[in-house]
Amino acid sequence: MSALPDRGAGHRPRNPGGRSQPVTPPEKAKRDRGPSSLSSPSPNASVERTPEAGRRIESRRPDSLSPGSPAKPTKEGPSYPKSTASKGSSSSSESTFSSEEPYSAKTMDTEVSPPLGSSFPKTAGNSEGGPKSIPLSDPALLELSRPKHGSAGEKVKLLANCFEMTPKPGSKLYHYHVDVTPEPQDARQRKRAFDLFLQNAPCLSPLRRDRRVPIVAVDNRSTLITMERIKPRSDKDDDRHQCQIAYYEEGKERPKKEQSINSHTFTVSFVRELDLQEMMNFLASGAGRSHRGPMLQALDVVMARKPSMLTRIAKTTNGKRSIPTVELGKLGGGLIALQCYQACVRMAGPRLLLNISPRTANFIQEGSLLKLMEDLKEGGKGVDQLHEYLEGIRVQLTHLTNNNGSPKIATISGLASFPTLGANAEQASFSSRGEETSVAKYFRQRYTLGSPGTSVVNVGNEKKPTYIPPEHCKVLPGQMARNALSLDQTRKMSGLTLQRPGISAKSITKKAAQALGIGTDNLEGPKLFGLTIQPRLLEVRSRVLPAPSVQYGNKELSNPISGSWNMRARQFHTSADINGWTYLSIQDTSKDPLSSKLPVFIDQLWKTMCDYSSEAPQPGPARPSLNFKGVPHHKQFVILNNFFKTFRDTKMLLVVLPDNRPTLYAIIKFLADVKYGIHTVCVEASKVQMRVEKPRYSFSRNIAQKFNIKGGGINQCLQQETLRKSIPDKTMIIGIEVTNPAPKDQANTALSIIGVVASINEKYAQWPASIRVQGDRKKIIVDLKDMIAERLKCWNKKNGQLPRMVLIYRHGLSDNQLGVLDRERAAIDDAIKGSYSGQDLPKVTIMTVNKSHQIRFYPTDGTSGNPKNGTVVDQDVTSKVPWDFYLQAHAENDKSGSLCPAHYTVIQDGIGLDADGVQQLTHNLCYLSARATQAVSIVPPARYAGLVCARARCYIQASLIPSQESGSGSVSAGTAVEPSQWTGGVHQELQDSMWYI
Repeated sequence: MSALPDRGAGHRPRNPGGRSQPVTPPEKAKRDRGPSSLSSPSPNASVERTPEAGRRIESRRPDSLSPGSPAKPTKEGPSYPKSTASKGSSSSSESTFSSEEPYSAKTMDTEVSPPLGSSFPKTAGNSEGGPKSIPLSDPALLELSRPKHGSAGEKVKLLANCFEMTPKPGSKLYHYHVDVTPEPQDARQRKRAFDLFLQNAPCLSPLRRDRRVPIVAVDNRSTLITMERIKPRSDKDDDRHQCQIAYYEEGKERPKKEQSINSHTFTVSFVRELDLQEMMNFLASGAGRSHRGPMLQALDVVMARKPSMLTRIAKTTNGKRSIPTVELGKLGGGLIALQCYQACVRMAGPRLLLNISPRTANFIQEGSLLKLMEDLKEGGKGVDQLHEYLEGIRVQLTHLTNNNGSPKIATISGLASFPTLGANAEQASFSSRGEETSVAKYFRQRYTLGSPGTSVVNVGNEKKPTYIPPEHCKVLPGQMARNALSLDQTRKMSGLTLQRPGISAKSITKKAAQALGIGTDNLEGPKLFGLTIQPRLLEVRSRVLPAPSVQYGNKELSNPISGSWNMRARQFHTSADINGWTYLSIQDTSKDPLSSKLPVFIDQLWKTMCDYSSEAPQPGPARPSLNFKGVPHHKQFVILNNFFKTFRDTKMLLVVLPDNRPTLYAIIKFLADVKYGIHTVCVEASKVQMRVEKPRYSFSRNIAQKFNIKGGGINQCLQQETLRKSIPDKTMIIGIEVTNPAPKDQANTALSIIGVVASINEKYAQWPASIRVQGDRKKIIVDLKDMIAERLKCWNKKNGQLPRMVLIYRHGLSDNQLGVLDRERAAIDDAIKGSYSGQDLPKVTIMTVNKSHQIRFYPTDGTSGNPKNGTVVDQDVTSKVPWDFYLQAHAENDKSGSLCPAHYTVIQDGIGLDADGVQQLTHNLCYLSARATQAVSIVPPARYAGLVCARARCYIQASLIPSQESGSGSVSAGTAVEPSQWTGGVHQELQDSMWYI
């Protein structure tokens, strides 16, 4: 071992991911790479003809250039038919086009793609071969065109966080695939390898034009974009170039031997030529949506060129590239919050739009490593946690320089581990010239040492450690933190991220635009590639829809103001029968702080329930309090299991929890919902105590709302005449959601959960649910046929007949995943045919709802607020195909930043709704959330389906707790609880209720 070995370019640290650019596994990158990634690989959308419909559909497959999938080079690019739109045509509202997340590598199972160079198949509008009737699951409906734009509501001009891009007439881009062998270890080394490739590759010499870096753009992974075609090799006259580039770290001297072991072989293969103007005109005609991916991928790589030259560029763990700009504040524990920006290129008819969205990310505080370690220790991190936290952080060694005088950079692999983990400079030692020397002695003799009692860090690896005192290390800037934030840090982060829309808009037009080269003559910006970007935010046309009146008991109406209303002097529309409710208090302290205050609160709650219902029953006798101080989870499970056995006649239980600990909450919900069939409402003890001292009407009202809706009542509804204006009677509305497990979940909890809720009458107040689990991370629902059939059976049970119409809101799909609906609609079709045997089939309309997008809207009058609730946008940033719109149904509050509108896409419209009908109906439904007196951001069925999935995650967690005690399934004699993982469903007593609220 040495104090600092010269490791050179061949050094491979133990944690290759580092922190500034964490490694994203290929499988995870395909799942997580989202819309804002400036250089993500792109899946091509494929085109396929179905024999039954004779029409075109769209599906998606991973891009041929995605990691792990070699490109298929060809000398010919795709053949684009001439568009009917003229090059001089303006971007009318009828030809706008949107593609959020245009090429994230999230894939479907069965996709087919035409070969490069093939022509586009006939569109759905062709008269040749079209069927006379279209089945419910006809894939052609994936390209449902907008009938017309809506006109209802007050017209308002807004700004969108987009900039219009204009390519230079006749400009072309050339797309090349780059293969690197051997593969660089991590993102940092990959970027360095590509920098050396751009500086030294012989095939790029004609493109340098007296510049150190050629006029090309790369994504540092597999894509190369040029303005000129690379000259073919003279010996073989082909477009495949290969060169070997020596690798060495920045600041070090270039190796003399090009064929050294530290080198990479770069193979560059031509993929396609992209004529920007021709392709834009073709796509503006409303056809060819599936071939937008290659162009948008190329433009994203181009736009990443200038910010990628920044020294503080960062990359989040999900693959999205962020551009840090301004420090917002300190979070404590050695972390700071930075204002970042993410960008992607979108299509809007014949125009290109650059979408920029602000983000806030937590970074490691640059500067003294010693100070960082002291802050972490003060924050409560022990030696093991400190060792894990420091792993991968890059530092500058302040006591050393390279031979050319440049700073010496190293990567920390953790704390010194010998003789003990966290050894200080006096304890850690190494062999120098055959003599064992302590790190403290070495640094006192050659440098300085002021903190010998502090743990030293290892900048080598386990086999060949290199120990350095932290006072000689300086943390480099631009390193994103990978560890989860503490509760205190989360609260600080929330306060710093609260940025008013006006401030956000100004920061985008100034800071982000400058970083991306917008509106400047910087030759490293987009102008270098023939792109002109307007320096102003895009102006869009919007409308503000009127709010519906909310109906309560005795047909009394409440008229919302700015999206909210008051329930005072109102009663529930229909009161539930909840005779047999009581309460339970769980504490974790030696003395029960609520012993005297809890009865006061229960009395307040009962009086509130009486205000809303003339039949509100008094609570039953209180149950003895439970004290879980020092009780492990598996014993808590057993105690509560035995306790619930005594609740034979209890229908509703209010549970007061000591805090918001998730495990205890999961145990209670699993036992109550799954095993014993008892409705529960959980509250925190601190909030109960606060409301006794300072009564708050909304707190007890919210509990009363949950009691009533769980018991089968109706809190509020809309007037039937209001609903009939936009939707026919006897229409069942369904909400569908799929949630996938976290990447770090263990195998027994890594399950995908599906929630399906559906209305049971035309009040749209009660939404029973079906729930399933499946053992994969796919968005495709395996048991959807049975789940839809269950919901139809429930409607039939309540109404004596099946619905005439079915409206479905599918939540949880991003815009690039619409191909999933092809298989799901087939399952819906089968469920309906099976349920309606011998009867007329219902008309079906299917819509998706998505909030995982980056579009935001700002007022044009210079105010700092958000647009009014009810704002709908179906022009300028939306598509002609498919039919979509943005709706901001909710209103801002004191804690609102820039509100995110919901993005709705009409996939299938068998009911025959017009634009105003779809938009007004969706807006009206947002006023029917059972536990709120304000409009919510997405329609309740989609929101409820998400709540079902979240509750199911609790069931999975809690069902495995009995097996945690020494790997056995029992705790003590007579109280054993056998572990049995939950695989779906709730107790039969709750199946037709809203148990998940």
